[in-house]
Amino acid sequence: MSYRAPIVSKFENPPPGESEIIAEIRDRIERQLERDLRAAQKKDPKALMLRDQHAKHHGCVEATFEIRTDIPKAYQQGIFQPGRKYQAWIRFSNGGPMRQDDRKADGRGMAIKVMGVPGKKLLEGIFTESLYSREEKDAQDFILLNHPVHFVPDLKTYSVFTRLTHRRSLLLSSMFFLSWPRLAAIVWNILKKKMYNPLHVTYHSMTPYLLGQDQAVKFSAVPVSVDDGLPIPDTPGPRSSRDYLREAMARSLDPASGRAARFDLRAHVRKDENLPIEDPTVLWPEEGAPKLSLATITIEPQEFQSEERIRFSEALSFSPWHTVPEHQPLGGINRARLAIYQSISELRHKTNKMPAIDPAARASS
Repeated sequence: MSYRAPIVSKFENPPPGESEIIAEIRDRIERQLERDLRAAQKKDPKALMLRDQHAKHHGCVEATFEIRTDIPKAYQQGIFQPGRKYQAWIRFSNGGPMRQDDRKADGRGMAIKVMGVPGKKLLEGIFTESLYSREEKDAQDFILLNHPVHFVPDLKTYSVFTRLTHRRSLLLSSMFFLSWPRLAAIVWNILKKKMYNPLHVTYHSMTPYLLGQDQAVKFSAVPVSVDDGLPIPDTPGPRSSRDYLREAMARSLDPASGRAARFDLRAHVRKDENLPIEDPTVLWPEEGAPKLSLATITIEPQEFQSEERIRFSEALSFSPWHTVPEHQPLGGINRARLAIYQSISELRHKTNKMPAIDPAARASS
């Protein structure tokens, strides 16, 4: 399958041959997933195909996504209509392709699926033949990581990265990072971070998005206190278990003794036109992209470790292209995600004989 992303000409200028590069990356990733599955099934015939990234989740939790009432008129775009309230699912995860020990260095993810969002979605008319896009017709996704910038600047570099790393070879991976020391420094900064509780860390979109038709933003989700709205530090806690991040979430959200967790969803509005759209390795400083609070995400105490919830989490698929047009993803990395995320999701679901699901049907009333 070959899907071409719509272009916002004010912000984007794709290079020639981009679609061919994206197809190469997609095919390379799919072949690696198939190799990984064959290797896993030699040890366990019942092993399933994992996600290419974020294979291990810490918890998939229900949340409310409430739009603030004090958003300036110019930023009341898309889903950010003052006072609107949505149900959401949030999947917290490690960033890597293997379900490794939480104590090992890794990026950490927060994927948000906002449900019941009205209006036409960008995927409508693109994936008309796709079984696994039907359940997303009312969804708006946000894909976040615990670092503000991506580690690849463009798709040509990403293609080299996948060619050298998707064989799971330490030697080939080292060759890539020795050739791009600036990118190696970004990866090092991601991996050296210690996390003690997924609910106490700030997450970032890394890549830009529209807010309306004329504004580009990046998003972040900042943990804040339920009582006073102040930022919550990620203070040291026990790291004695390979699943200590899930265990920390379970303690925080224990229905018997836990408290609600809250995040402030913010847009970093691009005021400085020199801040790049196409290169997500460049940090947008606050003086050029001031922060604007748009929504409050609240996660009430709950049980999320049941087998049913784990199966549900595995069945969920996230994509920044599950969105209304007012929040269209921008830049080459996001354009690649359109085809790659969809194709990998379909491959994983079909290989695992995993049926399409309706996330809204699983939410509490």
